[in-house]
Amino acid sequence: MAEIKNLPNLIIIGAPKCGTTSLFNYLGQHNDIYLSKIKEPHFLVNKKIGRKRLKSLITSLKDYHNLFDSEDIYKYKLEASALYLFYADEFVKNAKKVLEKDVKIIVCLRNPVERSYSAYNHLKRYNIYENLTFEDALKKEKNRFENDKFISPAAKYFEIGLYYQKIKKILYNFHKVKIIIYEEFVSNPNKVLKECTDFLEIDSFNFKTNKVYMKGGWRWKSKYLKQIARSFNILRLLNLLLGPKFAKWVKSIVLDMSTYKISEMNVKTKKILSEKYSEDIDKLSKLLNRDLSIWKK
Repeated sequence: MAEIKNLPNLIIIGAPKCGTTSLFNYLGQHNDIYLSKIKEPHFLVNKKIGRKRLKSLITSLKDYHNLFDSEDIYKYKLEASALYLFYADEFVKNAKKVLEKDVKIIVCLRNPVERSYSAYNHLKRYNIYENLTFEDALKKEKNRFENDKFISPAAKYFEIGLYYQKIKKILYNFHKVKIIIYEEFVSNPNKVLKECTDFLEIDSFNFKTNKVYMKGGWRWKSKYLKQIARSFNILRLLNLLLGPKFAKWVKSIVLDMSTYKISEMNVKTKKILSEKYSEDIDKLSKLLNRDLSIWKK
């Protein structure tokens, strides 16, 4: 396969908190794969999102090209934008316009009930605009994105987990698609990565999978510290200016990393979500000819 000059020919899509970041970084260890300079540029759906909602958003084709600029030759240039699946119509339209026809797609999917709550806790940690309870966020989800120009589209906790129609769209428009189930990836990452190298027709590789990316299980010790740190990106700035050791020391002061445990999802809420997702899961199982009953237990 000829090298695709400054454009990706491999894209990871899925949904927030489905393992896309870990998969992206693991695959990047392979000598045949070049990682985009920004993991989630979301260029192909940038007009649907809006610059104020995501700091990493790439809005120009020139800047998108620059993410893949390399003097070395790679079989694949990879980017991973989790929200491409949610905006499947826009993604398909722009991918066909911008990318080569032989682009390969890896889709990461997770139990939609568990994913929704994990995404909520993620935004609660990282996004200064998420200040609702999970239940209130679900109730206000329908109009919240339209009424708040700063909240991330990842706050569409329920809607993002309706995979069936979006996956159907992807499979219809792309011929080289690999579906990864998050629960299988977590339980046996090396097996799933071997499936990926087979799918990509590249040599098997001894991937180092001991590091988990974007891991939860912590919180800010104060909502005011969160507001200040996230507004000015202080932790990242300290890391760049003074090094990771000093930044780690600062984190120990402002973050509760050891004693905090995320509370379980409300039982009633979990039951309601399970019932709402049931039909979509059944349709997806038939579409993929894959047993997803684990998501309904």
